Amino acid sequence: MSALADALAPKRLSPDPHKTGSPESPPAAGSGDEVSAENGARLVALVVFALGVALAWWIPETKAPFKPVDGFILTTGLYIGAQAIERVLELLPPGTGSKQAKANRAVLISSLAFVIAVLLCENLGLYLLQAVGATAVSGNLDVVITSLAIGGGSKPLHDFIKSIEKVKETPPATH
Repeated sequence: MSALADALAPKRLSPDPHKTGSPESPPAAGSGDEVSAENGARLVALVVFALGVALAWWIPETKAPFKPVDGFILTTGLYIGAQAIERVLELLPPGTGSKQAKANRAVLISSLAFVIAVLLCENLGLYLLQAVGATAVSGNLDVVITSLAIGGGSKPLHDFIKSIEKVKETPPATH
């Protein structure tokens, strides 16, 4: 168990005893690097994440892939899913207390968002890889990857959708 705890432990900048000169400086205050989740919170988050992956493999992909009505793009369902998960997670009590408690909560909430996303993807037929034309990937893996994208929140998903649109709109280079 100690090896797992060490593997999950955040890596901190420290002076290198073999280096000459001044030691590296610690993370800048306010950068978000000064406090990270404790090993116990990381372990619980890892267990919850593993539960989500198990659900993705256990629940059969029987739903037809999401198909939007005319006037909407295919990734609309993914964006709506991300928004729905964010709204559900807002119902949880806000993180209070120390920076450490807030860092632990952030890790746990992310893993919970992933599990909710797995259930949403399985029940609504949301498959990101199929949406972008990757058909050689198993449905289970598609659900896991789609759930990671949706569970990450609407901002990263929105940025991803924008990048897909840019690729589609960019004309091929002619030489």
